[in-house]
Order: sequence, then structure tokens, then C-alpha cells
Amino acid sequence: CQRVGPTLDQLIAAYPGEVKFVWKHLLVHQDRARAPALAACAAQAQEKFWEMYDAIFSSAYPGELSPEKMRELAGMLKLDAARFARDVEGDKCRADLTGDQELMGSLGVRGTPTFFINGRLLVGAQPIEAFRALVDEELAKARAAEQRGVKRADYYEQEVVAKGKQGL
Repeated sequence: CQRVGPTLDQLIAAYPGEVKFVWKHLLVHQDRARAPALAACAAQAQEKFWEMYDAIFSSAYPGELSPEKMRELAGMLKLDAARFARDVEGDKCRADLTGDQELMGSLGVRGTPTFFINGRLLVGAQPIEAFRALVDEELAKARAAEQRGVKRADYYEQEVVAKGKQGL
């Protein structure tokens, strides 16, 4: 997951305003991943998910994924410490993680990182070219749908989700 970060940054830069990321947690290594996943959820509650993501992955190595380190990162990001602590310990973040785990399992996802680009599977820390190939194909489909009168804001729901597969 850490290795693909720079590639995702390149993707955002290459397709400004055209690529949307939706993050779902899959805790492959429960003992190491739970504290950072809960911290990211708690940071999201304060609209700082991606800042926490960057902080976690820029400092991540075994020993630095503890709850204590997550609190330190929250402080560095100037998050409300009391709210962060409540959210990390609260039911909502735990339920969100459980829901993500169940969703990923239902889709057949077993490892990370795993990506779905308009429902098309891409597994692993792939080079930018692998992402570009799929994104370019999907953007071409979206543009063709626009020519048929499908609004870009409605494309994903109408053309991908409604007509898509329900699993891998």
C-alpha cells in the first residue's frame, strides 16, 4: 500500500478533476492495521482523511503503527484530540471498518492494495501505465455516454453500477 502512494499522486496530477478515490479498509494484518485504520476513520470525521493517510504512510514501519503513534500524528495534524480519541474508540469507526471488511470480502478481495476502476479490477502496486490504460478506457466510455445525453454526474450510477457485475 505504501509503495502505490506516489503512483496515486501521479494519477491525480495526470487527471485533475476526473479521478475520484473511494477508500475502503481491508485489514489484512489485523494487529498492525487496526490502529491506523481507526485513526484514518477518526481523522475523516474531522475532514482530514488524506492528511492522516499521508502522515501514516510517510512514517510507517513496524513499531510506528501503534495507537500512541496515531495520537501523535493526530496532534501533528492539529485534530481535536478529545474528538479524535472518542472517534477512535467509538462505535461508528469500528462499524465502518467491519462494514468495509464485509464489503471487500463479498467482492472477493483478499489482499491490498486492490483497486476498482469503474468496477474493473487492478491488483497490487502497479505502475502508472497500468492505471492510465484503465482510466483512459473508462474516461472514453464516460465521454461516449455524455454524447448520448448521460450527464457526467450520473454516469457512474447509470452506466457502471446499474449495468455492472456484482462480484469478481
